[in-house]
Amino acid sequence: MSGYPPFFEKVKKGDPDLYEYLTKQFDFIMKPGALDIKTKLLINLALDAIIGASEGVKNISKILKSMNVGDDAINESLRLAYQVGGLKVLTTNINAFE
Repeated sequence: MSGYPPFFEKVKKGDPDLYEYLTKQFDFIMKPGALDIKTKLLINLALDAIIGASEGVKNISKILKSMNVGDDAINESLRLAYQVGGLKVLTTNINAFE
C-alpha cells in the first residue's frame, strides 16, 4: 500500500506521539489478512463515499488505480455505497406516510 492518508503528515507535525499511534493502528487494520489490501481499499472507498469524504474517495481511487484496479471494480464499490446511502433515505422517507 502506498503510504498513509495525506492528513497524517499534519498530525505528525502537530503531535508526533499521536502520529505514531495512528500509523501503528493504520498498519494493523490495513495489513492483509482474511481480506486482501484491494478488498479493504474498495470497502474504504465505499465507506468514505457514504460519509461524504470527497478527498478520501479521490485518494483511495488513485491508490486503487495505481494497483491496476479497474474502473469496473471502483464503480461496483461506489454503487454499493449508493445502495446503502440511498436505502437510508428511503427508510427515513417512509415516515412521512405513517
